[in-house]
Amino acid sequence: MTLRKPAWMCRRVRAIACCALGLLAATALVGCPPSPPGQDNLLNTTDPTNNGARFVGSGACDPCHPGIARSHELHGHSHILNQVFGTPPVFPPQATRARVPDPPPGFEWGDISYVLGGYLRKANFLDSQGFLLTDGVTGVNTQWVLQFQPAQTQPRFDSFLPQQTQPLPYSSDCFRCHTTVPSPEGSTAGLPGVQGSWLQPGVQCEACHGPGSRHIANPPRDIYLNPASAACGQCHSRDSGTILAANGFILHEQQYSELLASPHAQMRCGTCHNVHVSPNYDPGNALINDCQNCHADHNMALHAGKTYVQGDYTEPLTCHSCHMSFATRSASSALFGNGRTGDMRTHIFRINAQPVDFTTLFTDDGTQVRVGPDGQAAVTLDFICLRCHHGQGNVFKLNLTSASDVADNIHQIAQ
Repeated sequence: MTLRKPAWMCRRVRAIACCALGLLAATALVGCPPSPPGQDNLLNTTDPTNNGARFVGSGACDPCHPGIARSHELHGHSHILNQVFGTPPVFPPQATRARVPDPPPGFEWGDISYVLGGYLRKANFLDSQGFLLTDGVTGVNTQWVLQFQPAQTQPRFDSFLPQQTQPLPYSSDCFRCHTTVPSPEGSTAGLPGVQGSWLQPGVQCEACHGPGSRHIANPPRDIYLNPASAACGQCHSRDSGTILAANGFILHEQQYSELLASPHAQMRCGTCHNVHVSPNYDPGNALINDCQNCHADHNMALHAGKTYVQGDYTEPLTCHSCHMSFATRSASSALFGNGRTGDMRTHIFRINAQPVDFTTLFTDDGTQVRVGPDGQAAVTLDFICLRCHHGQGNVFKLNLTSASDVADNIHQIAQ
């Protein structure tokens, strides 16, 4: 039996090999991943002529940028798509939540070609032909949900597209945000269900920086990096400016749209985020600026030094606890009394301190976040105060009226 290294380890080995062979100064890198046909000109917007630049793969970047490479290996971008070879995907040991122990019921790992996710909240599966497994085709629950303590979610298989009764291709509309140098042409995987190709699975260096061969030959040359939040918004938004919702929660991966509907619409993602560092597995190094760096006149009021406890979950309270509450749902959610908890933090920031419930956050049909004439939205108190003050944890119970009485002037209350 031939044992294969996990993808994150293979990238490191390939990087060392390329460096040892002295190939990093060459424009054409022997032994590093070639550019898929027809994809050499993508993303290099700082050089319209392209001047022969080509994609070289993240293994060529790692030896000169080892610190960034180590950080990125722990980021969810790096592990959004994982090829498997008859065994579960293997993740870095620091990623303590990442785990996909089994394929869906009735399947073996030999039936699976790729795992989509499995690193933070959920995993979906491509079968041996490259089609996404759905409940409607298989007759079983096909989405793996990871443990998520704030919502008291336990690992399990859950429903995924029960209405999809025909094999579902993995199209470029989907994998464009899961791969590096995606294209609707060709087939990297050589599978009939995969409608297109990519240079590397996962969001690796050149997905954001563009083709690297000219940078390698001349390191002082800057390669493409668009610092504007709109660059992140190519994947972290869904529907041309609107914020989609369902079942009483904001839908996931809309951080850019949420930011535009917040009081901080002019900020860049990189104002707060170190984009190479995982906010989930390395939170201490993931933030460049925290809230009080700019809002020094706002204190934690009565929440200073407090820790919320719900079952086996503990959360030292910070600005994020209220202004970035779990109003978004990717894979799981929970109701504690009248409190609502999703599994992703929102970037809307603004709070509606009125005694109104979640229905006010959304349009009448519940499919979009409601924005005002100023284009801004505001999260209701059942996602914020009642997330903790529901009488089932270590804090006293509030209702919307009593929470509103406190929330309206929370930052003026002495500690």
